[in-house]
Amino acid sequence: MVGCDLTTHSLPDLNLSMSIRTPWTSVKEEPNSYAKKLQLLRQHTAEQIRLAAVEKAYIERTRELTRRELDLAKKEFARAKLVREQAREEVEKAERR
Repeated sequence: MVGCDLTTHSLPDLNLSMSIRTPWTSVKEEPNSYAKKLQLLRQHTAEQIRLAAVEKAYIERTRELTRRELDLAKKEFARAKLVREQAREEVEKAERR
C-alpha cells in the first residue's frame, strides 16, 4: 500500500447478511415462513418414512406367507406323486392277476 492514502478512499461495507432461500420462498415472506415450511417438510418426510416402514412390513409378511404356501404346495405335490405311484402299482398288480 505504498503511496495509498486511506483517508481519501472509502472502504467497502463488509457487513454481510446471510439468507437461506429455497425455490419455494420469496423475498417478501415473513422470517418464520421458512421455519414453518421446513417443519412441514420434516413432517412430510417423517410421514413418508413411516409409510415406507409400514409398506416394508407388509411386504415382508406377504413374502413369509408366500414361502409358507410354497412349502405346503411342495409337500402336497410330493404326497400327490406318492399317491399316484401307489395307484399305478395297484393297477399293475391288478392287471397281473
